[in-house]
Amino acid sequence: MGKLNYAYPVLGSIVCFILAMVVGIMLLPKAIRVKGDERRVLGMDLHEFKHTITQGQHELKVNQNFRLILLAFIPSMILVTVPFNQWQLYFDQPQFGNQYLIGWILLGINLAALFGARCAQFVMRVFGKRYQTIAGILIINFIFIILSALMGNVYIAIGAFLLHTMMTSLEEVLRATMLNEQLSNQSRTMMLSVFNTIESMVTIIVLAVDALLIKFMPIQLGWIILGNIALVLAIPVFYRIKKRTTLF
Repeated sequence: MGKLNYAYPVLGSIVCFILAMVVGIMLLPKAIRVKGDERRVLGMDLHEFKHTITQGQHELKVNQNFRLILLAFIPSMILVTVPFNQWQLYFDQPQFGNQYLIGWILLGINLAALFGARCAQFVMRVFGKRYQTIAGILIINFIFIILSALMGNVYIAIGAFLLHTMMTSLEEVLRATMLNEQLSNQSRTMMLSVFNTIESMVTIIVLAVDALLIKFMPIQLGWIILGNIALVLAIPVFYRIKKRTTLF
């Protein structure tokens, strides 16, 4: 067998992700479409879509809390996207040896995610639901990803990756809590939809960039480069947040 090009699975995941969205958009109108009325229903769908986009842009302009939360989590989106999507490729490399390793790591990931979610309430109670807490989690997550990428010892690499998974799960609970508490009831659904859309766009862009990187370098080096980009981006982001809110 020839040498496996790890860019292909990443590019394939991006294509599947986009196709899933396209198919979802195509199927959604069919559930409410009346025979002979397709054009009218399609026009209503387009009008509703445009209204949603316009309303989302308006909320981004007037809702400072949402803008700050979105800014705070973008570096984290960049940091965790690639390890989350590539851990199987990474740990399936020859230097890690064991053919049963992926199954055990998957079990560990689920347990680590569960433990991280359970720890979230404790972290929020001790450190508060503040942007400083988000910054701290980002730095710790960065350290664990770098350790996992650089350590030649399989047990240290896996342990660091599981700790990264735990911190990511903890951060997701913190993110959901902050979004639900700081957004008004009237605009909450709209803002959550906008947040998820932007997160999906960031995911596609980061995976595309990483697919280009790993054509010329090892997987772990792509993790390190994107991790450093996320950390550098976080400096002006959190500096701006600190100037605009007392919740830092």
